[in-house]
Amino acid sequence: MQIEPTCRDLIDKLIVLDPDQRLGAAGTGGMDALKRHPFFQGVNFSGDMRILGLKRALRETESQELRQRRIDEAPDTTLPKFRYALVEPGKPILTGLLLKKNRFWIKQERRFELYMEGFIRYFENTKVKGEMKLTPGAKAVHLSRTEVEITLPENKKNYLLVQQDLSKCPAKSQYFSCGLNDWVDAINYVLETINEESAF
Repeated sequence: MQIEPTCRDLIDKLIVLDPDQRLGAAGTGGMDALKRHPFFQGVNFSGDMRILGLKRALRETESQELRQRRIDEAPDTTLPKFRYALVEPGKPILTGLLLKKNRFWIKQERRFELYMEGFIRYFENTKVKGEMKLTPGAKAVHLSRTEVEITLPENKKNYLLVQQDLSKCPAKSQYFSCGLNDWVDAINYVLETINEESAF
């Protein structure tokens, strides 16, 4: 396999044994030197790198076979990054029935769908009732054992989700849960991915 000379040069400079001599280290000019490397010519590091959607692009171009092999070789498939890696782009990574408190504090049962692309849709029967756009800075935190608050600072909105009686909920599966712990883990995993992409 042929590797372009600029790519080879970048790799060679990143795998130097002495960490102080690696490209990007303080002694080699820091991150500015890394960004100036010819491999990154034309990349606007001052712009919003999230627009490039690097992780999303990798997920979309990775074959199902390669994705399955990566999952099979993963050490712990209970971790969200492995559990949700097989989900095709544009499909929900988690679905479930939760109660949503509206502005009058009335609990409404809704079907929720969480997507790796950074949003949560909620439905009444089959009709979409709303969408929460997860952006950097958003968070999902437990207020109690049965309540979670999703804070969306960009929209200046907070959503309260309440766990319903699990005995009345369909059985949990890999991509379906009515349990708030699963939802908080999954939402925070998506937010972590969004924050990583926005850090570029």
